[in-house]
Amino acid sequence: MAFYLSLHSSHRALAAAFFLSSAVAVPVAVLPTDADAEAAPPSAEDFGRLPALSSLTLSPDGKHIAAVSSQDGKTSYITVWETSDMSKPIGIGSDPRVRFMGVNFVKDERLSVTVRQIFDYGSLKTFLFKNEFTDLTGSKWFKGTPERKAQSEAEEINRATSSAQVVSTLPNDPENVLVAGDQGAIYKSNLKTGKITLYERLGERDGSLFYDFNGVLRAKSLIKFENGNSFAVQMVKDPDTNEWKEIFRAYFKEREIPSIVGLTKDPNIIMVRARRGQDHTAIYHYDIRSNTFKDVVFAHPSFDVGGVLLDHRTGEIIAFSYMADRPSLYYVDEKLDATMKGIEQALGLKTEVITWKDLATSKESKLRLPDGASLSLVDYSSDFKTLIVRKSGPSTPDEYYLYIDGKGLQGIGSSRPWLDTSLLGEGHLEQFTARDGRPIPALVYKPKVEKYGKGPYPTLIIPHGGPWARDYLDWSVITPWAQYFVARGYAVAMPQYRGSDGWGWAQWTAGDNKWGEEMSDDMDDVALGMVKQGVADRNRLAMHGYSFGGYSAMAAIVRPNPIYQCAISGAGPSSPKSMQRETQDSRFTREFQRPFVDGLDAKANVANASIPILIYHGDRDTNVLPGESKVFYEALISAKKKAEYVLFKDMGHEANKWGPEHEIKLLNMVDNYLKTDCKAGGL
Repeated sequence: MAFYLSLHSSHRALAAAFFLSSAVAVPVAVLPTDADAEAAPPSAEDFGRLPALSSLTLSPDGKHIAAVSSQDGKTSYITVWETSDMSKPIGIGSDPRVRFMGVNFVKDERLSVTVRQIFDYGSLKTFLFKNEFTDLTGSKWFKGTPERKAQSEAEEINRATSSAQVVSTLPNDPENVLVAGDQGAIYKSNLKTGKITLYERLGERDGSLFYDFNGVLRAKSLIKFENGNSFAVQMVKDPDTNEWKEIFRAYFKEREIPSIVGLTKDPNIIMVRARRGQDHTAIYHYDIRSNTFKDVVFAHPSFDVGGVLLDHRTGEIIAFSYMADRPSLYYVDEKLDATMKGIEQALGLKTEVITWKDLATSKESKLRLPDGASLSLVDYSSDFKTLIVRKSGPSTPDEYYLYIDGKGLQGIGSSRPWLDTSLLGEGHLEQFTARDGRPIPALVYKPKVEKYGKGPYPTLIIPHGGPWARDYLDWSVITPWAQYFVARGYAVAMPQYRGSDGWGWAQWTAGDNKWGEEMSDDMDDVALGMVKQGVADRNRLAMHGYSFGGYSAMAAIVRPNPIYQCAISGAGPSSPKSMQRETQDSRFTREFQRPFVDGLDAKANVANASIPILIYHGDRDTNVLPGESKVFYEALISAKKKAEYVLFKDMGHEANKWGPEHEIKLLNMVDNYLKTDCKAGGL
């Protein structure tokens, strides 16, 4: 079966198709075994190929599992198993021109599938992501919204580049979901019969739709402009009149935007995540009638909180999420809490206690965190009697397990069963002290002492992108950038420099207008702190950053007295002015982000460059245009500085716009550069 981008024949660049077929046999991946011989470091191919399993999902009735899988590491399939007998998987394959990116059960026997393909239109080179629905064999496909003839070329292009979005799975309805179309239309889509009906029509500026489990829209937000200011207005249904009511507004320039995270059984009370003058976000009860915040429902003393998991059958709270060294859940449901703790014990998972300095006050406390791998809840049946859980950590690629109440735990498979982890180093959350006394969190990976001794080691500093973002210690798309080199005797640190989001208000705002200045000082101070520990070799330091991290690598080579022997920059803007221009066009980013973007102009200071740099960029990057890297490279060459530039074909900015060939090429390229061009004799 196929679904197509159906456009006028004159738009030949848009006339690509997504092809999907059924009945492709895909074997169940097996968990890794210990190698008998002395291990060699895993190759770039081992780290870069597509995972054997990802995007696992469980049907609401607990009878089926689906996942994105790959046999050869290059092409992907959807695999479906029965939980009662996983020996006979069913596969759903795709045309080589597309790649499955995600799958999710929306009904007992219906899947939502996300696919990606390359998209060219004129000078625009990017990717398309499309969501459609199918059954357990891929024999029937549903778009979820009605087909309508476009009235203009612009509308036709918009249709091609947009996709149906589920706004409510209607968990109490066995056949229908609610899907957002264009022009504010919300459709009820029957995934069994294919019937589509208009459910309601909202304003085109309405967003952040919050439906209850029965499909009643209870909250929404919209953006307004007044007296030169932009702000978000939070609207909810009045419990007495059922009319829309404004409960609060958030001005973008203040950067504090409360958000509804859950409903309660009382129609007058909702749960809202907000900071309310505190360093960390918390979840509060909010009284709609009185327009007031009430008691704190959940808060963590050291980390920002995320959201809430509710039982759609009863409305009871199951768990709260928060952002520690990795995304974590605090279980309120006692039975589920006991089950997860029992699985942790069965898998031999451990914890450690660390001393932690509060990033706002520097007050010390003790934190208990995972020591190595940890357990997370991936998906669950409606009655919470069947679970998919994941074991994952800094040196443990994702391992998936099925738990059935009364039957126990069984392995599903590993994301990377071919990867020999014996030379991967453990990672830990540490804190260092900045030159102005601020504590700086960092994720630190160290090589195996048995193989490489106690150090000091050549060390790679990897600042994250954003900069309003952060890193986590579970296995992620960025982990290979650390572990590939740790397995070869490097130490690696990912500094959570000032300006990083997710660590509290003080850490987030401390980076305002400090690009290439105090933000870069923090990166350097983590490296120098590792030198002081005896972990890093002072004469063998390098930086590899991507996006904002790529800018930081550019800044590192022009800052005075650089501590690094070389830098590698991926997809970075060469100046804060570039980000200022990018954020100027949107009213939201112009007020929310642009006032806080300033600092060192790396491009204007190329004459000060004193260490070599390798620069790379994807030719399909629409976030940071490839010209940003190219113009910095050309300025360096004009100034007779040592630089290399590599353009990656068919690579976008975000990780979901990369292919395995890009990851493999990057790891090999950086490895070779560090060995040959970073300094005389290699790093």
